[in-house]
Amino acid sequence: MFNQSSIVGTVSEAAGVPTGAIIEKGSNANGDYTKFADGTMICTISKLADSATSFGSGTASDPFRSSVKEYVFPAAFVTNAPVVSSSASRNVSGVGRIAYAAFTEATLTGIIEAQAVTVTNDIAPTLNFVAIGRWF
Repeated sequence: MFNQSSIVGTVSEAAGVPTGAIIEKGSNANGDYTKFADGTMICTISKLADSATSFGSGTASDPFRSSVKEYVFPAAFVTNAPVVSSSASRNVSGVGRIAYAAFTEATLTGIIEAQAVTVTNDIAPTLNFVAIGRWF
């Protein structure tokens, strides 16, 4: 009989050798994470940004920008900073608005100086980050 508990549960390792489940999924106030027995970890963050009218004039050369914030990953990475992909989304009255998520750096524990950038006035898009790295 197939034992599902050995597939989904708590992943662990000893001296670089997997000793627990194959996949671990979790979430907290910072976002969601998935750990794999091979040491790979994926973290996702989706947070509403402040209104993107704090800075800028709304032109292509000086777009509106929200205030700068830091975001903490739901689980910390080890060794090297993760590879991070970012996006922004906003839907106002059924009309999609153009925005993107900008950030200056990813560390082992989070995203540094992230903000929404848009040419559309007074919107607060959702900033989305996907980080892929190592948990051991």
